[in-house]
Amino acid sequence: MEYKLRELNTGDIFKMSRILQKLELKIDFNDTDTDLKEEIEKAEIKNETRGKISELIFKVGENLYKAEDEVSEFMADLMGLTSDEFKKIPLAEMGKLFKKFKGLKGISDFFKLAGQSTK
Repeated sequence: MEYKLRELNTGDIFKMSRILQKLELKIDFNDTDTDLKEEIEKAEIKNETRGKISELIFKVGENLYKAEDEVSEFMADLMGLTSDEFKKIPLAEMGKLFKKFKGLKGISDFFKLAGQSTK
């Protein structure tokens, strides 16, 4: 089955912020991330930016058990599913979904905004 993700919206920032706080993750775009800051400001997603997002998604994956319900609800909402339906998606499909998630329009700005509340 082909799963689709809707576009990110402002309400998603608050959901992700709660998830990041629950996972005790901090997103810090400091001076060493100058290139990343420039990409975000231009709203462009380049390979380096995708690598940073992939790294963040991996860190989230390590601690998912801490925010299982929140993550399931967030991803289900992006897909137009219920949380229970999301939890039943075959594991083989999850890799494809996270690739789509990384490629969503505005993903860099999304994480920047969501991360501001974790500081």
